[in-house]
Parts: sequence; C-alpha cells; structure tokens
Amino acid sequence: METALELVFTVFGLVAIALWLRLLIDRACQRTPALCFSQKTLYQLSLLWTAVVLLKLLVIDNIITPLDSNTHELYARIIAEHLNAGEFSQAAWYFGARNKGYRFLVGVFYALTGAPPGVVYGINAALAFWGLLSLLEMCCMVTRCARAPTWLVVLLCASPTALFWTTANLKEGPMLWAICMMLRLSVPAQRRNLLLPLLGFAVAAYFRPHIAAAWLAAIGVGVAIREMRVSVAITCAAGVIGAMTALQLFMPNVVEGFLEEGVVSTMEQRYEVRNDIGGSAIQYARGAPIPVLDGLLLILFRPYPTEVFNPASLMSGAEVWLIMTIMITSWFRAPGRLKLMLSPMVMTHLAAILLLSFYFTYLYNMGLMVRQRLQAFPAMLALVALPIMLSYAAKMRNRQVLQRPQLARPNRQPLRPRARTPLRHVGS
Repeated sequence: METALELVFTVFGLVAIALWLRLLIDRACQRTPALCFSQKTLYQLSLLWTAVVLLKLLVIDNIITPLDSNTHELYARIIAEHLNAGEFSQAAWYFGARNKGYRFLVGVFYALTGAPPGVVYGINAALAFWGLLSLLEMCCMVTRCARAPTWLVVLLCASPTALFWTTANLKEGPMLWAICMMLRLSVPAQRRNLLLPLLGFAVAAYFRPHIAAAWLAAIGVGVAIREMRVSVAITCAAGVIGAMTALQLFMPNVVEGFLEEGVVSTMEQRYEVRNDIGGSAIQYARGAPIPVLDGLLLILFRPYPTEVFNPASLMSGAEVWLIMTIMITSWFRAPGRLKLMLSPMVMTHLAAILLLSFYFTYLYNMGLMVRQRLQAFPAMLALVALPIMLSYAAKMRNRQVLQRPQLARPNRQPLRPRARTPLRHVGS
C-alpha cells in the first residue's frame, strides 16, 4: 500500500466483494438445501478470503516478493496509461493471450476504474471462492446428501493453496473459476444453463488453452461416453478443437513442434531447455521424466518430505499429503464405491487428472508446479468430497430409520372363549 487513499479504496472494494459473495452463498443454499446447514460457515469463509487479501497486501507481499504479480501489475499500469491518454494503437501493441491477455484485461480495468491493486486481488479471490462453492454444490447434488460435513466444507472452500495463490494479481483465480464453471456440464441439474460453462471455457482457453482442452476432453469422457449424450459430446469436441486452434494462434512454435517431431519429443526438449530456471528445479534420477507417471506423482504426492526445505514447500506438501490420505481412506470406506466410481462426475475427474498429468510431467520448477497444480485441485477435492458425502448420506439415512418412531400396538389380552350355555327348550 502506498497511500491511505488506496487502502480506503481497497477496503470499500473488499466490502462490496464480500456482500456479493454473501449473495452467491444465499443463492447456492436456495438451490441446494444440503448447504443450508453450512450457510453460516460459508459466510465466515468468505470473510476469510477477503481478510487474506488484506494480509497479503499489508504483510505477506512485504516478506515474499510477488515477482509475477508485480510484472503483471507493471504492464497493466502501462496499458492503462496508454488507454487514458487515448493512445489506443500503443495499448493494442500489448494485446494478446495468456499472460498478455491477462495483463491487457487488468489494464482495461485500471483505465476504467483507477482501482488500486488490492481490488484486483479481491476480484481474483472472489472468483476462486465462487468456483469452489460451485464445486461443493455439485458434489452435494451428485451424492444427494442431506447435509455436508462442516470440516469438508472448510477443506473444499478454504484450501491453503487456493487461498495463497488466487489472492494475488495472477491468472490462478480466474482459471480456477473457469474450470469449475466448465464442470457444470458434468452435472445434469447444472447443464440447463450453458452460459456459465461457455464463459468459463472462453476464459480458460484465452489464458491457458491446453488446460481448457484437457478439462473439456475429460468432460467428454465422463459425460458423453458414460451417459451417451451426443449433444455434450459435440460440445466438448468443438471446444477441444477451439482450444487447440487458440493454442496454434498463441503458441505456433509449440504446435509446429508437435506436428514435426511429436508431442513427447517436443515436450522433452522444452523441459531440457528450461529445467534450470528458478531455484527449485525438478530433478529425476533417470534424467528425463516418464510421461504421465511422473506427472501423476507431481500432482498427487510431491513435494516429498525429503524435498521440503522451506515453509512454503512444507505447507504445499502437507496439504497434498492430507488430501491424498483422506481420499484413499474415504474411498475404502464409501458404500457403493464401485457405482460411484463409474458415475459421470467421477469419471470426468479421473480423466482430467490423467490428461493433466502429461502436461505436469514436463514442468521444470517445483514452485511453478505447486502454483499450477491448483488447476488440478477441482478434481482432487471432488474425489475427496464425493465418497465422504456418500458415506455421510448413508449414515444419515440409517440414523433416520433407527430413530423412526414405531407405532404403539394396543395391549390387548387374548380373548378367552366364552362358556357355552345350554339352550333351553321352549316350554320346558
């Protein structure tokens, strides 16, 4: 924070964002009665997200310099200055996709509002919370649970990785929101309104087209194949083609390498060139990673305890180890787990992790991997929540059966046969 005026502007912006999140929570509870029991907890969690934004601005950013966030901020301010001065041609020089696209959108926002960076922090945090709230709502709908456990609500909507990386001037918040909006296609009750899934796909394809293609392909596997819905299959196929077209436009060298040398060879070359960037390069005993397998290990288990050397790596490692421990134990204890595993939503998340693992195989930096692993968190958190909610729903049904009042039977004494009286003859 540079001035007290910026702090006041940021506080008013965060208050408006908190009120908007409260409205989102109210509407989610109206649509999904299972969330009504957690409504107060969700209010508190939304306030936690806004508090983390202030903590980032006032304390954390002074301790840990947000390098990428500062770079985005610098370019966005330059774009805003050109736009305010009427120098549209010079501002258009910064237009593009991926990082350029994000900076340009933030620059347009700054030109229109003159807001301090804290407001952008708050908007990104609100988008991330909205996405996780939508994911929680979808899990409740799929399992038809009457009530979501409070600790599970906290785990899904207050992930430390999400809280740390999305409350910043980065693409992680919009990307998390976009993925969760696309996942609405995997739930029949959410599939009626295509506006949010299409908008989520547009955001994901604009910022990271390869991630958008992977998630859409996973939805196609989970929904179109499992439910045999031709319309969803066509939508997903068109989206994948669109995402690959965007990849061709924004990263032509990579696509040409795919076509000429093959996908694996191109990714291996990119890994070898870039694996020395940063201070936490990912090393493999074999020299080169094994496609998909090493990506799965990165997503689900790393950093290993032997790779923890600072508080940030300890926090990210402890979170993913906790998630995996809960996931494994909950699936073993879930009733009807085979039927649940074959459901469209679970198939979608399993396919997403497998597809994303190929991309994660060739990430060269552990810090970058921890941040981008957030794009796989919707699948990981859903695979934790679904079996737990299914088990909780079964326990609630059993408890209701046991506590159902039994109808009182009348305490009747067995009827005794009456003694027959001899008939008297008339006139006797």
